Formats: sequence, structure tokens, C-alpha cells
Amino acid sequence: MKLEKEQLSRIPIWAQFSSVTIEFWTEKGLSYIASAVGTPLYADSETEKWKRLSYARICVEVDVGDELLQTVDVAYANGAIATVKVRYPWKPSSCSKCWVLGHSDAQCKVKGDSGDVQSLIR
Repeated sequence: MKLEKEQLSRIPIWAQFSSVTIEFWTEKGLSYIASAVGTPLYADSETEKWKRLSYARICVEVDVGDELLQTVDVAYANGAIATVKVRYPWKPSSCSKCWVLGHSDAQCKVKGDSGDVQSLIR
């Protein structure tokens, strides 16, 4: 048997969206906003039941190498634009050299482009 560590390219994380206007506080509206960050998966129960209106908490799937947005501009049907703030309670540490989760660039064993990424993953 040969065990290999699978390299993740996408990961689910929770995103908190604040300053969401009531027009967008629907399943379709929140999905529209969350899709700017990643692929919306589901909302937490407080968001679904309108128990906490200070922010919407939605689990989104994001690419490991993508930079996480801090704001999202939302366009209304009349052309007006509103800015929604995005906060992440937890962000995975990731490395831009080898794209592996769990360590930062400073802790990476791959130095520059000459390192063997496959040997680190296995």
C-alpha cells in the first residue's frame, strides 16, 4: 500500500458578510453576494432564520491560492452600488510556493522554483 497526501485545491471556509441591506437578505441575494468570494455552500441556522441581522454567515468553497476579499460591491437593479464587508473568523495558512495548506511561505521547505513539490506532498 502506498499512502499519499492529497493536495487540496479548494477548501470550505466560513465568511461573515456585514452591511447587507434587507433587499439582499434572501437566499438568492446572499448567494449572489457570497459567490463573489467563492462557491456558496450553505448558511448557518442564525442566518437562515433571520435571528442575527448584524451579519450573514455563509460557508463558501474557495481556491487555496486565491486572495480572500475584504469587501464586495453589490449592484442594485437601478444601478446603485453598495459595499458589503467580508470577515473570515478563520483562514487556513497556505503557502504560495507549493500551494499546500498548513504552513506559510516562511515555513515552506520549497526554496524558490527549484524545489521538488511532489516530494513534499508524498
